[in-house]
Amino acid sequence: MDDVNRRAHRQGAALRSALVVISLIGLGAAASSRLDSQEAGETTTAAPAPIGTSPSTETPIQVWSEEIGGRVLPCDIDADGRADLVVQTWGVGEVPGELRWLGDGGRTSTLVGKARYYGDELGSGDLDGDGDLDLVAPVGTHSLGKLAWYEHPGGDGTGAWTEHMLGTVDPKGEVKDLKVHDLDGDGVLDVVVRTLNVVAIYSRLEDGAFRSRSMPCKPREGLALGDLDGDGDMDLVLNGYWWRTPSDPWSDAFDEFIYDPQWFQDATGSWMDFASLPLVADLDGDGQKDIAVAQPEKHGVPVTWYRNVDPMRGAAGWERHELLVVDCCHSFGAADHDGDGDLDLIAGMSKHAEKPELLMLENEGGARAFRRHLLAPFPTYKAQLVDIDGDGDMDIASAHSWTDAPVRVFENRRKPMGLDAWKRLRIEADLPERAMFVDAADLDGDGDMDVVAGGHWYVNPGEASKDWEARALPAPLGQTALVRDLDGDGHVDVLGTQGKGSASNRSFAWARGDGRGEFQAYTNIDASGWGDFVQGRAWLGGSGGRTVVLSWHDRGKGLTGLRIPERPTEETWTAFTFSEHSLAEDLATGDMDGDGDIDLLLGTQWLELGGDAPIPHILDGIGDLAPTRNAPKGVPASDRCSLADIDGDGRLDAVVGFEGATDLLWYAAPADPTQPWTRHRIAEVPGEVYSMHTADMDADGDIDVVVGEHRAERNRLLIFENVDRGARFVEHVADDGRGAIDHHDGSLPVDIDGDGDLDVISIGWHTKTLWLFENLSR
Repeated sequence: MDDVNRRAHRQGAALRSALVVISLIGLGAAASSRLDSQEAGETTTAAPAPIGTSPSTETPIQVWSEEIGGRVLPCDIDADGRADLVVQTWGVGEVPGELRWLGDGGRTSTLVGKARYYGDELGSGDLDGDGDLDLVAPVGTHSLGKLAWYEHPGGDGTGAWTEHMLGTVDPKGEVKDLKVHDLDGDGVLDVVVRTLNVVAIYSRLEDGAFRSRSMPCKPREGLALGDLDGDGDMDLVLNGYWWRTPSDPWSDAFDEFIYDPQWFQDATGSWMDFASLPLVADLDGDGQKDIAVAQPEKHGVPVTWYRNVDPMRGAAGWERHELLVVDCCHSFGAADHDGDGDLDLIAGMSKHAEKPELLMLENEGGARAFRRHLLAPFPTYKAQLVDIDGDGDMDIASAHSWTDAPVRVFENRRKPMGLDAWKRLRIEADLPERAMFVDAADLDGDGDMDVVAGGHWYVNPGEASKDWEARALPAPLGQTALVRDLDGDGHVDVLGTQGKGSASNRSFAWARGDGRGEFQAYTNIDASGWGDFVQGRAWLGGSGGRTVVLSWHDRGKGLTGLRIPERPTEETWTAFTFSEHSLAEDLATGDMDGDGDIDLLLGTQWLELGGDAPIPHILDGIGDLAPTRNAPKGVPASDRCSLADIDGDGRLDAVVGFEGATDLLWYAAPADPTQPWTRHRIAEVPGEVYSMHTADMDADGDIDVVVGEHRAERNRLLIFENVDRGARFVEHVADDGRGAIDHHDGSLPVDIDGDGDLDVISIGWHTKTLWLFENLSR
């Protein structure tokens, strides 16, 4: 997959895609001309693709060709603003394969070339600088890897294409992976290929010739591009290791770093041990690129993702998380498939799987959990993600296999949801102690989201309205601050203090989870003498290793950092002053300045990280806000905050609510975030904003705001629907606040009932109740 914009970070939680599967059995084939005798550049026309409905699942499918199969590449060959599909079929014996492009939904088919095509991936880009898209294709056999590029004929691409041989890449192995990208930043596209034995780079010179560089690599396959180290260029990610791109990739060495040796170790003596499909994407929304890997050949291997903590520390710099098993996963990609603002995983099985399926692994928000959804009961091969119908979401294109037709497009037909149907439920009517935070994660490994608050966690019963079993976290952990995989073993842990309720307590403990609902407590944290009780918490990775940042109610204590050692259960966690600068309230993380590392939002101020010490900046002044009687010393103070791209410009904006003011504001990030941010008013909230989060609540592709009131006569739960990219917000009342209820550090969106929409969990300060607001949109 292409590297996603590193500024793009939206906070959200799970949402199921609304797809409808179409079966073509018994519906009739599209009428098309035989292609065997077609000449290069000749175009044929076929009838529209058939449409129908399958009783098994509900995913819409278009068939673009029932005659050819193989590798598929989406690109706009005819420059009409709509995606076309390039398809390469293998040559067999003396019979050449074909390279052709399909346009107009598969109604037109143009032959690009005939050759003994082999290999597993195609590429496109303007290689000759004339303004149109050229194509790159591998040629050869299993034991011979060659490369050719095809010059676009101009116009609509239906003329004769010219073949140019780039030469032999590997005399002993086929081309497995192929990417087109300007690797060295000189404005000229490079072709990066991996064979069974080497990685090679090709680039066109001014005289039309191509220069190349070949470097040996570990066997056998797997290549993705992504900026892992945040230096602005694309690094090369291979099976279990990655190469850091130097300033001059034509002469300087590519430094090698391991992220998981599993993918290049000879475990069984089979070539399959070295097979992999890696991708690079920011799965947890922290602004840093993570890695995910699937096994394309074997059965029984789980999809695995690796959180980027410190990429140049080797395997210790990556947190490994195993997801579900996907047999023979020969299609693997990342995209916001369900439109909730985070990146989901698309995983497709080849025809070698016992029961081939195309799956969406739905990111539940922050990569806390991934939920399995069946998109289609068909095999796929190197499926590609593309907005085929121009409706703003990602569809999926694939052939049936590396040799077999048809070529299918699986359409993404998600629909926006309403925001006015809600049901209030109690998870716990009377909490044993006041909870400072509420969070959700799959603690017992059963696939649904459990809830953590105070010193207890609550087992999701499977149906929201059923009784929730309360389980105590192991003593002496008494007050939860952070729910996270703290030790990097792939299981969720809990960090907190040894105090009860809001009583001052500076002694910490953490509970190490085993992924099955059992925890072991540790107190190896040296953090005595810091603050009173925790008001905000944040998780940071990077060159300093795993670090937790804490904001205390006592403003004078600054921000405390907890540094997690490499052996978290054996060594002592150390506390340090992260910054003297604190607003003593909420914290939010994200890459606010686009430099590839995480920064910290404090409310109306933020800390620029990545240097020797945090640098404070101000978003904008708030001296003109009208104070309420609750304002500290008569001056409003920022309380809850969140980072999200409100206006869709690719930059992280800030949403801020206040103590002592009824204003709910969002601040548009400027190109230079150290300059003043533009302030916008979302709404007046009479009960003030002590409880707020952001997420795409209606699945329309933008970020909405969830607020729970704290100091009103009736403390409502409100959804502010983002309209026209932050130009205005429409208020929806999810709960009218009847009875004894308030919201404090709650109102967290999460799909609790697994129905594909976002519910809300919340807690109060005055009322010790753990609430669930079930979204009835689906």
